[in-house]
Amino acid sequence: MHYSFLFLILTSLVVISENDSNICSTQMIQIMKPSHPDTSYQGFAVVRFDINSKGNTQKIKAISSECAVGRDDKEKIILKKCPFFKASAVNAAKYIKFNPPKDSNGNSCEILNRTYEYKFSLYNIKLEYDDFLIRDDFREKQSKFLDEDGRIFQDGFRQDPPPLTQKASAIENAKP
Repeated sequence: MHYSFLFLILTSLVVISENDSNICSTQMIQIMKPSHPDTSYQGFAVVRFDINSKGNTQKIKAISSECAVGRDDKEKIILKKCPFFKASAVNAAKYIKFNPPKDSNGNSCEILNRTYEYKFSLYNIKLEYDDFLIRDDFREKQSKFLDEDGRIFQDGFRQDPPPLTQKASAIENAKP
């Protein structure tokens, strides 16, 4: 009796470990840049989705959206929850494509609860991923990116303020 009980426990552990080793994985092959919503805010949105056996996203849901509202004493961006980027992020996530997911044995599988973060910036300028060039930087002229006269100082060159993205330009022009 004890041996059959021990045998049952050992075989169940082997089955559990075999299931854990068959991890489903894939590689992203297409991403769509989201359109900037009709707001003058910049920030991030995170979406969660499942990847079906064909590599398509499904059950897409926005799980967070944050706006850059200023800088702290150490010039780090201050983020605050906001709803502005959720719809654009969900719409863009519909066009993400992956190679068909496979497990370690080469069998087709699905991936659940994958997340992706989109950044929404008003300016076409290369910055660290979690940073933004905000309008207060131009007013205060104290940003690490700005020279004393308010021009951008990047890669050793003084530049005029960067052009706005197409959507942000339309927002600027629409203001009275």
